[in-house]
Amino acid sequence: WNSSSAADVFKDHSAGVHGLFSQRLGAGSGGFTLHEVAVLGATLEAFVHEETVDRLRAAYRLAGLAEDDASATDEQVQQVIDKYLVMFVLGVNHTSATPQDMAAREAIIGDVHPMWQGGPGGGE
Repeated sequence: WNSSSAADVFKDHSAGVHGLFSQRLGAGSGGFTLHEVAVLGATLEAFVHEETVDRLRAAYRLAGLAEDDASATDEQVQQVIDKYLVMFVLGVNHTSATPQDMAAREAIIGDVHPMWQGGPGGGE
């Protein structure tokens, strides 16, 4: 990231967490103990997990499936996975993506990433 403080990665998640890490990373703080580094790692992991689940929920929404649909076919599940990967690879904002946005991105994924196999816009 491009930031003056490593703690800025937490700004969008929690003011309390950002303040805590910002304070510990401040000038003259002496840095982190082993335990604090472990807490930092666990916090980052939780944020990544939360974002991954949010992106997967968006992929289900964009595929027209309910999250709890236990009757999804293999083809429908593959569509969800394809949408998830297109969002991830192309950096699509999953919180505001529309079916039209995804159709446009899926149409070009094979051009942007020539090794893309199968799925929407992909190779053979």
